[in-house]
Amino acid sequence: MRLGRLLGNEAKGPGLFFVLPCVDNYINIDIRTVSFDVPSQEILTKDSVTVAVDAVCYMRCVNPISSVKNVTNARGIYI
Repeated sequence: MRLGRLLGNEAKGPGLFFVLPCVDNYINIDIRTVSFDVPSQEILTKDSVTVAVDAVCYMRCVNPISSVKNVTNARGIYI
């Protein structure tokens, strides 16, 4: 981003690219699949039986440009 505006409509790939200090803002988005565990919870069913529930969530950024432009804190969930 340069002075609050996006430079082009696609993300920069690997290789050389220049960032002007004090003018450009470089945001690094991880597009790998990230998994995190949901803490185990015990619930009580209608017939008074306790059940332990475990879960794992998988999260992946599909469109990094949209996540930078439209979401306030896209990385704050799993960091």
